[in-house]
Amino acid sequence: TLLCRGQSLSLTAAPGFDSYTWQDGASGPNYTIDSAGQYRLTALYDTCPILDTVDVAGHTNTDDLLGSDTVLCAGASLPVDGSTPNGLRYRWSDGLSGPSRRIETTGEYRLDVEDSEGCITRDILRVGFHPPVSVELGPDTLLCQGESLQLRPSLNGAQQQRWQDGSTAPAFTVTAPGRYRLQAIGAGDCTAADSIEVRYSSLQPVR
Repeated sequence: TLLCRGQSLSLTAAPGFDSYTWQDGASGPNYTIDSAGQYRLTALYDTCPILDTVDVAGHTNTDDLLGSDTVLCAGASLPVDGSTPNGLRYRWSDGLSGPSRRIETTGEYRLDVEDSEGCITRDILRVGFHPPVSVELGPDTLLCQGESLQLRPSLNGAQQQRWQDGSTAPAFTVTAPGRYRLQAIGAGDCTAADSIEVRYSSLQPVR
């Protein structure tokens, strides 16, 4: 006999005996099993003992099919694979079937796996998303010789910011041609970045 985890099995001996004694000293014709092992019954009829045993195997269920609950950066997705060696049928709480899927929205995802023995393993994965992070530096720019440009980014969801030279000031003053880049860092170390190309005209300004 095979027991799935969480199940129990009731054994009932045949009637007509004077006494019933189980391997642990329990008496009576009825005995409830909730774990694997060998169970032995001695039934006494008059002065004659009759022995019988039953072997019960335990089924190993693994709850950790889907991994730990997690929070992702906005726009990311999470590939999930709940495959098990003996998995026969896979059913997700939203109706999808099969062991694998890709998660792209906040929610609680439950997977039931039925194996070839009819035992069902269940796991639940909770997935959330951090607020989105965005940064905008504006369009590429052409300056006249001698001009400077102060970059003041438009930020959303940022907790920190870092310019291409490692500085973290809220603004950056451009005095030379080149590509200038800003990385914005939000909750969960989620990032977004933008860059701007600044060129200088070869013409001298009219004085």
